[in-house]
Amino acid sequence: MKRKLLSLALLVMLAFCLAAPVGAFADGQTAVPRAAIEGQTDWPEFEPVEGENSTEIEVKPADKRTATGWGIAYIVLIPVGAVVCGGLAVLFFVKKKKDKTEEKKNGVRLCSQILTLVFAFTVLAGTGIFGVSGLLEERHNPLYYYAGATASKSAAPDAVKGFTEGLTNRKVLSTFDFGLESKYDRVYSNFPHFWNTSSPKHNYSTVSLSSKNSYKYEYAYEEDDGDGANVWYVLSADDKSDVGDNYYADAEYRLTMNSSDGETNYVDTSIYDKMRLVFKAENAGKPVNLTVIADTRRKEAKDEDDLAPVRYELGTYEGKSGEKVEITLNMGSIAPEDRPYLSRIIFRTNNEDIAANSEKSCQKNSLYYLELYSTAKTENQAELAGVGANEGVTLGMQSEYLGSYGYSLYGAYSASGFYDTSDGKWKIWYGAGIPENIASDNVYYMETTDLNKGWSQPTPLILNDPTGKLTAANKAPGYGGDPSVVKVDGTYYMFFSGLENTPSPPNKIYLATSKDGVNFTVYGAVVDVVKMGLGYGAGSPSVVYKDGIWYLYYYTQSPSTAYPDEATGFVLKTGTTPYEFGKAVATQNTYGAADVKWMPSLGLWVCTDYTEGAEQGGYEFDSVRIGFSKDGLNFSFTNEPLSRPIQDYTAKTCHNPGFIGNEYGYGFETMFLTYGVNDFSLRGMDAGLQMDCRMLGYSRVTFSKKEA
Repeated sequence: MKRKLLSLALLVMLAFCLAAPVGAFADGQTAVPRAAIEGQTDWPEFEPVEGENSTEIEVKPADKRTATGWGIAYIVLIPVGAVVCGGLAVLFFVKKKKDKTEEKKNGVRLCSQILTLVFAFTVLAGTGIFGVSGLLEERHNPLYYYAGATASKSAAPDAVKGFTEGLTNRKVLSTFDFGLESKYDRVYSNFPHFWNTSSPKHNYSTVSLSSKNSYKYEYAYEEDDGDGANVWYVLSADDKSDVGDNYYADAEYRLTMNSSDGETNYVDTSIYDKMRLVFKAENAGKPVNLTVIADTRRKEAKDEDDLAPVRYELGTYEGKSGEKVEITLNMGSIAPEDRPYLSRIIFRTNNEDIAANSEKSCQKNSLYYLELYSTAKTENQAELAGVGANEGVTLGMQSEYLGSYGYSLYGAYSASGFYDTSDGKWKIWYGAGIPENIASDNVYYMETTDLNKGWSQPTPLILNDPTGKLTAANKAPGYGGDPSVVKVDGTYYMFFSGLENTPSPPNKIYLATSKDGVNFTVYGAVVDVVKMGLGYGAGSPSVVYKDGIWYLYYYTQSPSTAYPDEATGFVLKTGTTPYEFGKAVATQNTYGAADVKWMPSLGLWVCTDYTEGAEQGGYEFDSVRIGFSKDGLNFSFTNEPLSRPIQDYTAKTCHNPGFIGNEYGYGFETMFLTYGVNDFSLRGMDAGLQMDCRMLGYSRVTFSKKEA
């Protein structure tokens, strides 16, 4: 009886393991069926402008990202299961008769037990029990691969000079890793870029699809080789006469939104000369095609139903079915006066290789990645003269604009981080909203082993909060943001703007600790305040650990409860532990969102903050600036435009900046400067819209000290 039960249990486990990957594959390949879309042919016609370089495109095989977790487990699990099955067959069917000797019997039993243990282990691993501990799975999602990227000569920065190797200026439009980028509606979808309609537009009458195939009418999301893609189908014509070069389907990918005060956030392509996409088309072994068209709607033609947009054909790809390729297109055919107004990218496929009047006949298009990049550097040089206590020192500053970190949702801002020498990874933590609620704040994490290859998909941090005071991660307004992280003696210390689970709480400076930089446990508030003034409280911390002393910079509108008479504004507290700090001391920095680094090779403190145009004597751009200090209190900020590092000047606002230094909060002579990039201004517009459009931009700054 025991043998029969054991046999039955093992066979059930094997059946489960064989069925699970099949089900997972089906889930990843099948789009959600929806009703057919009416009126697909009722839309404007146009003739694309053929640019001089419209056929000059580069095509090469795309890099593949490997799947983790279940996929890897089953590579081992299925063959082991087959071996186990064979062993069981020998044990229970071939060896039915009594063995001649007890020795043979024991040998068969031992073999069966070993196979059973191995099989049980792989089952547990495949179901994620071991995966939770990180034994078989990567803890974080695969890297975004930047299209066309090559490996760095050395991924690590020099301990003094920082990372000085050349980097490409990339503006990532989408990685398509977050699901279906459906039409923006502020409730169900807040993608900064999105498909203009729920389905591609055919200029011919398509075949009527049965309920089984009705999902082919609309855009969908799938994963392939661990890589997310948005998918659409070019359908068969219902009439043979509607087949050929003149019959096509367009997928319109929209890059703009309209605010209530009439602003439109066009993508300015003036500094970018290339567009890259990663694409795959499938058509049952027949040739496939894709034409990429740039739509540059002008300011005087904002209406999305405008019948005469200015459009440029960038190039046509023709290839084999099932090939995942990287396509590089030149942007030079776009007229200079139209370059600042890219509003949509149209992906056109004609149906000349699609048989008519067939539900099965179609071209399936999968789009994995989309970016703009520049082959030339965008940089400037400036000198920051010392003022006040810093007289006699001039800081030379060279800066280079590098575009965006990647594609992130929910209003990314306020990033900082460091290069972790223990595992050879660049790591950043930043604040952003959460999917479950509009305009909420949590902390997200990204990492990379090579800046030239790309960053991991953002991981939202779910804090372990034994205090029970913070708002839950999945509830508005979130538990907080503005993280500043240092690593001392193997422990990550994250200081952040904490929001307690009370009505309209003020920000408080909270501390959480971790051993891996991802799984944090909340200690509690290290700066406790009550609501005063405008109600902000205390937030935007910046931490440096130097010579056994913890330096905590932050902005506050309220003194701490421990020191009711202490200074407010941008202040500094110090302590011998990260858990307790003394009385705040005022600094000369006048604004709140700032980050400070100690630069030992220069013997200076460097600070970055942002100021609004009104505070800059009429300077229109809300921007990030740099100041330095000998004593860590008196910073040499000026409001001269030339004193600012180069940044995304196509945006309305660059704000909440942070440096990427080392584990202790020290700065390199060459450092990355990151900041939130708002396509709309922070004042006088839709608050939710500005968050949805906000991305992480970054520049690189190089400092040199000049004594008088």
